[in-house]
Amino acid sequence: MNNFFTLFHLPQDYAIDLAALEQTYRVLAAQYHPDRAAGQSAFHQKENMMMTASINQAYGVLRDDIERGVHILALHGIDANAHEHNIADPEFLMQQMAWREDLDNAQTLDEVNKLNQQIQEVKCDIQQQLLAEFHNQNYPNATQTLQRLRFVHKLLTAIDEKREQMA
Repeated sequence: MNNFFTLFHLPQDYAIDLAALEQTYRVLAAQYHPDRAAGQSAFHQKENMMMTASINQAYGVLRDDIERGVHILALHGIDANAHEHNIADPEFLMQQMAWREDLDNAQTLDEVNKLNQQIQEVKCDIQQQLLAEFHNQNYPNATQTLQRLRFVHKLLTAIDEKREQMA
């Protein structure tokens, strides 16, 4: 598996410097842009195209909170998308159902905004927990916490969609 942190010369850590990521992306994208290989052999042109695709994929993964976590876990031999890593915490599962019900029952934009604020706070807490778990190399717990973050991201997307419907 390609280590996207290595490609971007970043430490393999969940907490990354997004400005450094962006800057390195711009440098790499310019360096391997297909137009730069226009006068070269077909092999070099294809090589630049493949490198550009890798750079774009790595950039997309590293800038996304969830995908970055999935990548770190994969580098440690853990498939975060495997069914055995579904959320097993009954308390969180009950909370998920309550949040979904709250969203479904929200009648006003104010109610949706209040739920959004609550979920944003939960998201921050989950991200802090995830930072600590990755820092401590507690990958089994990080896998579960990442699943919670996924749910929260999906719920925030659903909240945004409901806001658009109400507007």
